[in-house]
Amino acid sequence: MSNNISLPPDLEAALAGEATDFVINTKRAEPLKKCITLIVAGAAWLGFTAVFFFAMLYPLFLGKEVYFITGQGPAVAGPGNLGPIVIPALCAGILVLIGAGIFVYGIYCLLKAGPSFAATPKRFIIYSDGNIRSLDWSLFSGDIELTGDAKKGSLFLGLKKNSVVNRGLGAYKYFPTTVVISDIPNVFEIEKICRERMKR
Repeated sequence: MSNNISLPPDLEAALAGEATDFVINTKRAEPLKKCITLIVAGAAWLGFTAVFFFAMLYPLFLGKEVYFITGQGPAVAGPGNLGPIVIPALCAGILVLIGAGIFVYGIYCLLKAGPSFAATPKRFIIYSDGNIRSLDWSLFSGDIELTGDAKKGSLFLGLKKNSVVNRGLGAYKYFPTTVVISDIPNVFEIEKICRERMKR
């Protein structure tokens, strides 16, 4: 089964004539819904914090004073006394940068080309940015999440291996590792093949 798109030469070489259940090139690395969510959330965050940042500093651009409350009481900042407003301005600036970062990351996810995938009776192969990763079907947990409809959707294939995050003081949190196949046609057929291979 194939989406009739030629595979990268390195991936074809890795297969070396091995029989395949399916081969797929994906258009993007992340599902479209996630990309749009990141872009909208980043734009909303960026817009709100930018307006707040501008409203806070606008009087200074006009040569006027700014009055605000700090933890030590009322404070005044002006063209000749910018000290009191440096910390609030830096905090607001950081919030603006966070919003910009989320927005830019959403655009990056939307434009980044997705990996290629190949499934054989023995293994699942991922080709991305010149790197090939081969996974034995026994490494998958059998946990499969499917989104979309019969024409197009995304698959999330859970692996038995977990990602470990050190939370400090000897505490660790384990997150399941997932292989994402985004926005592909015939997603139900692909899911069925993966499920059958994981059972063996």
